[in-house]
Amino acid sequence: MSGRRKKRVTQPSLPFSPVRNSGLLSEHWLEHRLKLEPEWAEARQHANEALTNLLDLWRVQRSRVERISI
Repeated sequence: MSGRRKKRVTQPSLPFSPVRNSGLLSEHWLEHRLKLEPEWAEARQHANEALTNLLDLWRVQRSRVERISI
């Protein structure tokens, strides 16, 4: 070997959590009060519909995705 150090590459971790607060709103409001807002219930319904549509699409396209090699 030529004495060169190998550069170590690390994969960054992604912040998967129910809330990503960047200091704009209080944690308490985000975690406890937001779900009591009427708009939140409506948004939740739309989100559930979107997830259902994505799941249906995945069931149809899954075999195509599995054949793709990167």
